[in-house]
Amino acid sequence: LKFIYVTSVKAFIQVECVIMAQVSPGERDAEQYRTFQGPFKKPIPCNPPLTTYDADYVRRKQEVGEKFMTCKSSRKLCYFTDGAPDPSKEGVAVVLCLHSCGLHKYMWLQREPFKDIFQICVDRMGHGGSSDPPCHNGGASDYTFADLVAELVELMDEVYKEWNIPPEKKFFVIGHSQGACCTIEMAACPEVRDRIEAIAPVSGPCDIWNPSLTKQERKFFPSVIRNCESNACCSGGSLGRFMMRLGAKSMLRPVRADKAWDDGMAAHFKSYCRSQEGGDQRAWDVVYADPFMVTQIIDAHFPGPHNAKVWTTDMRRGNAAPWSYDPREITVPCFI
Repeated sequence: LKFIYVTSVKAFIQVECVIMAQVSPGERDAEQYRTFQGPFKKPIPCNPPLTTYDADYVRRKQEVGEKFMTCKSSRKLCYFTDGAPDPSKEGVAVVLCLHSCGLHKYMWLQREPFKDIFQICVDRMGHGGSSDPPCHNGGASDYTFADLVAELVELMDEVYKEWNIPPEKKFFVIGHSQGACCTIEMAACPEVRDRIEAIAPVSGPCDIWNPSLTKQERKFFPSVIRNCESNACCSGGSLGRFMMRLGAKSMLRPVRADKAWDDGMAAHFKSYCRSQEGGDQRAWDVVYADPFMVTQIIDAHFPGPHNAKVWTTDMRRGNAAPWSYDPREITVPCFI
């Protein structure tokens, strides 16, 4: 039973870790972190098989490019904007897009720009081209939701100023997985909530240590994850932290800019995408016949988090500790 328990826990963490992208240690600027475009060592098993990055996807990435904004902390956020040419106009929706743990801003890249939506797609700290967040022990307190929300607000202020967007114009926020947690916390923050029109958290965990949840409700989340911030005797916290570190490190494979490689992208596609897609055959047939979408799925995982502590901080902050702001205080519409 002990073997089954530990093996199951490891498998659970590895499912989350499989979204880890390849990294270079430490901070990187636009010139340092690498973009892979193929050709692949083995074709991606879609229909038809993909042998290199889709040309339209590469074109769109080049079109949107990326920018950098320096926060008050001296850390930098890397982002791109896309869509409507004038976001200050009435009828144009301004949308902040937050990626999941292990991915990056280009998971939100569109085949063609929206005409009436202005996207702001950012690498959260520790991902893509953005700076590392504080990483002490990889715990939730290293970089809290309060820290994260404050720097995202700085980004919004900068973009509003750059594009002459009226300060009274509200914006939308969408986020996936751990990015969904950030989305929820932005709407719950008293200093920000009045600037937000609505939010759309996608596939995000809840604030499991919120006082409104019962002990029985918390049990729906694996104890080895939810208790990994605990130092109490027999809580499983030390085991959880060990498994977090083990899982994160097992997925970190340093990038070498002078080496032609794809790091088994075909196997990655099968293990992450084909084995966990949900839905049914009709949806798969549409997605896997679209080279743009397949390329985006693959590319979204590279280069990803900068190191193991970035990943564990992200996971422990969202899944194992009380959040900075109470989601019960959200007043804007939520599209879950």
